[in-house]
Amino acid sequence: PDARAAFKSLLRMEKWQGSPGSRDKAVSVLLLDEVDVFFSDAFFGRAFRPSLHIASDHCFTILSHAWATRQRIADQPVETAVDELMSHHGTKQLLSEYPGLRAF
Repeated sequence: PDARAAFKSLLRMEKWQGSPGSRDKAVSVLLLDEVDVFFSDAFFGRAFRPSLHIASDHCFTILSHAWATRQRIADQPVETAVDELMSHHGTKQLLSEYPGLRAF
């Protein structure tokens, strides 16, 4: 399954359809010989980075605001700084687009 697509659907509070196919298929086994070849860059050796890129102008707006007010934010108690960033219009717009982000 496409983990990034599933997580993006979760954040958007959308039902994820998943990839076609069934898990009721016969179980198969992969036997590895020449493990060094299996983990080479040409086959499987690249790093897996379980991250999701959220391409939204709202993210830039939030980061710009945080950078512009970084000193004032740094001088506040953490709870106050978080409340200020959460009440920013860019954050509100991003959360309306990805309501599942509230949990994080």
